[in-house]
Amino acid sequence: MDVTEPAINPDTGYPVLSIGYPILKGDEFMGFAAANITVGTLSKYLDAHRVSPNGKMLVIDQTGHVIAHPDPSKGVRSANGKLVVATVADLDDALKRLATFKPRQGQLLQHRYFGGLTLEESATATGVSLATAKRELRFARAWLALEIKGAASQPVTTVTV
Repeated sequence: MDVTEPAINPDTGYPVLSIGYPILKGDEFMGFAAANITVGTLSKYLDAHRVSPNGKMLVIDQTGHVIAHPDPSKGVRSANGKLVVATVADLDDALKRLATFKPRQGQLLQHRYFGGLTLEESATATGVSLATAKRELRFARAWLALEIKGAASQPVTTVTV
Protein backbone atom coordinates (compact mmCIF):
# COMPACT_ATOMS: atom_id res chain seq x y z
CA MET A 1 0.00 0.00 0.00
CA ASP A 2 1.17 3.50 -0.76
CA VAL A 3 0.05 6.61 1.13
CA THR A 4 0.96 10.03 -0.21
CA GLU A 5 1.83 13.10 1.79
CA PRO A 6 -1.14 15.39 2.40
CA ALA A 7 -2.07 17.66 -0.48
CA ILE A 8 -4.85 20.07 -1.36
CA ASN A 9 -7.51 18.44 -3.54
CA PRO A 10 -7.80 20.82 -6.52
CA ASP A 11 -11.53 20.08 -6.92
CA THR A 12 -12.61 20.66 -3.32
CA GLY A 13 -9.80 22.72 -1.76
CA TYR A 14 -9.70 20.29 1.18
CA PRO A 15 -6.53 18.55 2.40
CA VAL A 16 -6.50 14.87 1.42
CA LEU A 17 -4.37 11.77 1.68
CA SER A 18 -4.26 9.50 -1.36
CA ILE A 19 -4.03 5.78 -0.73
CA GLY A 20 -3.30 3.20 -3.38
CA TYR A 21 -2.72 -0.52 -3.67
CA PRO A 22 -1.65 -2.52 -6.73
CA ILE A 23 -3.86 -5.40 -7.85
CA LEU A 24 -1.76 -8.36 -8.93
CA LYS A 25 -2.56 -11.82 -10.28
CA GLY A 26 0.58 -13.72 -9.44
CA ASP A 27 3.29 -11.45 -10.79
CA GLU A 28 1.03 -9.84 -13.40
CA PHE A 29 -0.16 -6.29 -12.77
CA MET A 30 -3.94 -6.17 -13.21
CA GLY A 31 -4.75 -2.69 -11.96
CA PHE A 32 -4.57 -0.28 -9.10
CA ALA A 33 -7.12 0.59 -6.42
CA ALA A 34 -6.94 4.13 -5.07
CA ALA A 35 -8.91 6.51 -2.89
CA ASN A 36 -8.65 9.98 -1.44
CA ILE A 37 -9.49 10.48 2.22
CA THR A 38 -10.10 14.01 3.41
CA VAL A 39 -8.13 14.91 6.51
CA GLY A 40 -11.37 16.32 7.99
CA THR A 41 -13.06 12.92 7.71
CA LEU A 42 -10.05 11.28 9.33
CA SER A 43 -10.20 13.85 12.15
CA LYS A 44 -13.89 13.07 12.75
CA TYR A 45 -13.05 9.36 12.92
CA LEU A 46 -10.29 10.00 15.46
CA ASP A 47 -12.62 12.11 17.58
CA ALA A 48 -15.27 9.37 17.61
CA HIS A 49 -12.81 6.53 18.41
CA ARG A 50 -10.86 7.29 21.55
CA VAL A 51 -8.38 4.89 23.16
CA SER A 52 -9.67 5.90 26.60
CA PRO A 53 -12.22 8.39 27.96
CA ASN A 54 -9.50 11.03 28.40
CA GLY A 55 -7.20 9.98 25.56
CA LYS A 56 -6.92 11.15 21.99
CA MET A 57 -5.65 9.42 18.88
CA LEU A 58 -3.46 11.27 16.40
CA VAL A 59 -2.01 10.33 13.04
CA ILE A 60 1.63 11.40 12.94
CA ASP A 61 3.97 10.60 10.08
CA GLN A 62 7.58 9.42 10.37
CA THR A 63 8.92 12.98 10.34
CA GLY A 64 6.73 14.16 13.24
CA HIS A 65 4.07 15.94 11.18
CA VAL A 66 0.62 15.83 12.77
CA ILE A 67 -1.46 14.59 9.84
CA ALA A 68 -4.79 14.21 11.63
CA HIS A 69 -6.02 15.23 15.06
CA PRO A 70 -9.49 14.97 16.63
CA ASP A 71 -9.55 18.79 16.48
CA PRO A 72 -9.17 19.53 12.74
CA SER A 73 -7.48 22.87 13.46
CA LYS A 74 -4.53 21.00 15.00
CA GLY A 75 -3.74 18.67 12.11
CA VAL A 76 -3.11 19.28 8.42
CA ARG A 77 -5.38 22.06 7.22
CA SER A 78 -5.82 24.52 4.42
CA ALA A 79 -5.26 28.23 5.06
CA ASN A 80 -5.63 30.67 2.19
CA GLY A 81 -5.30 27.83 -0.30
CA LYS A 82 -2.03 26.57 1.19
CA LEU A 83 -1.32 23.46 3.22
CA VAL A 84 -0.49 24.06 6.89
CA VAL A 85 1.15 21.19 8.78
CA ALA A 86 1.77 21.14 12.53
CA THR A 87 4.54 19.02 14.01
CA VAL A 88 5.06 17.25 17.30
CA ALA A 89 8.08 19.51 17.76
CA ASP A 90 5.78 22.56 17.46
CA LEU A 91 3.67 21.21 20.30
CA ASP A 92 6.68 20.37 22.45
CA ASP A 93 8.22 23.80 21.86
CA ALA A 94 4.94 25.54 22.70
CA LEU A 95 4.57 23.51 25.92
CA LYS A 96 8.10 24.50 26.94
CA ARG A 97 7.33 28.18 26.31
CA LEU A 98 4.15 27.92 28.36
CA ALA A 99 6.04 26.23 31.21
CA THR A 100 8.50 29.13 31.37
CA PHE A 101 5.85 31.65 32.37
CA LYS A 102 2.95 29.48 33.57
CA PRO A 103 4.52 26.26 34.95
CA ARG A 104 1.37 24.99 36.66
CA GLN A 105 -0.67 25.41 33.50
CA GLY A 106 1.97 23.48 31.58
CA GLN A 107 1.74 20.71 34.19
CA LEU A 108 -2.05 20.62 33.90
CA LEU A 109 -1.85 20.20 30.13
CA GLN A 110 0.70 17.42 30.46
CA HIS A 111 -1.35 15.61 33.10
CA ARG A 112 -4.56 15.80 31.07
CA TYR A 113 -3.33 15.09 27.57
CA PHE A 114 -0.18 13.05 27.97
CA GLY A 115 -0.75 11.45 31.37
CA GLY A 116 -4.44 10.70 30.80
CA LEU A 117 -5.41 12.06 34.22
CA THR A 118 -8.93 13.31 34.87
CA LEU A 119 -9.43 16.97 35.67
CA GLU A 120 -9.92 16.09 39.33
CA GLU A 121 -6.70 14.03 39.40
CA SER A 122 -4.82 16.85 37.67
CA ALA A 123 -6.08 19.38 40.24
CA THR A 124 -4.98 17.15 43.10
CA ALA A 125 -1.57 16.47 41.53
CA THR A 126 -0.89 20.20 41.13
CA GLY A 127 -2.36 21.14 44.51
CA VAL A 128 -5.13 23.44 43.29
CA SER A 129 -8.90 23.46 43.56
CA LEU A 130 -11.02 21.96 40.79
CA ALA A 131 -12.29 25.44 39.83
CA THR A 132 -8.72 26.77 39.54
CA ALA A 133 -7.67 23.74 37.48
CA LYS A 134 -10.60 24.26 35.09
CA ARG A 135 -9.86 27.97 34.69
CA GLU A 136 -6.11 27.48 34.19
CA LEU A 137 -6.59 24.58 31.81
CA ARG A 138 -9.00 26.68 29.71
CA PHE A 139 -6.37 29.42 29.50
CA ALA A 140 -3.57 26.96 28.73
CA ARG A 141 -5.52 25.26 25.91
CA ALA A 142 -6.45 28.61 24.35
CA TRP A 143 -2.88 29.92 24.61
CA LEU A 144 -1.46 26.69 23.19
CA ALA A 145 -3.85 26.76 20.22
CA LEU A 146 -2.85 30.35 19.44
CA GLU A 147 0.83 29.62 19.93
CA ILE A 148 0.81 26.65 17.56
CA LYS A 149 -1.05 28.69 14.96
CA GLY A 150 1.57 31.42 15.38
CA ALA A 151 -0.82 34.04 16.75
CA ALA A 152 0.61 34.30 20.24
CA SER A 153 3.83 36.26 20.14
CA GLN A 154 3.99 37.50 23.73
CA PRO A 155 3.26 35.63 26.93
CA VAL A 156 -0.24 36.40 28.15
CA THR A 157 -0.93 36.91 31.83
CA THR A 158 -4.20 36.34 33.61
CA VAL A 159 -5.80 38.42 36.30
CA THR A 160 -7.70 36.54 38.98
CA VAL A 161 -10.54 38.50 40.55
